[in-house]
Amino acid sequence: MSSVKLMFIIYFCVFVMIFVVDRIRIELVHDAIGDALSQALDAGLIQGTDDASRSLGELQLDMNAAQIAVNEVLKSNLKLDNGLSNDDYKDSQLDVTMVYQNGTPRLEAVFSTHITLYSGTMVGIGEYPIRIPKRTPYLTNYK
Repeated sequence: MSSVKLMFIIYFCVFVMIFVVDRIRIELVHDAIGDALSQALDAGLIQGTDDASRSLGELQLDMNAAQIAVNEVLKSNLKLDNGLSNDDYKDSQLDVTMVYQNGTPRLEAVFSTHITLYSGTMVGIGEYPIRIPKRTPYLTNYK
């Protein structure tokens, strides 16, 4: 086998390995953000619950308190700065909304960000966009 073929095989294997590392990184980041967003939504439900209405047998959420709690817990869990960014996450955005389902409030959130790719920089794709929607799980729909 010639040295040119051997070098081509080595370069190809290195590129494939870096591509696989990027793919694994995307999956890990997706899972980490999903878990952090679920915890943040639970915190938003807890912080946003209006105790006065709860004592009357109704569930009302203070949307402002819920949004602040979701934002703070997500920043803490993902170690983000006030702009929702760090070395791993760039141009991040968090949208928190509240919908009523059968008279029960439900929090929904969408976290959008970009992560830097290792192999992508070799082919001109420096960042990969990720958009993760989450809503409060069924078990946290209280009546």
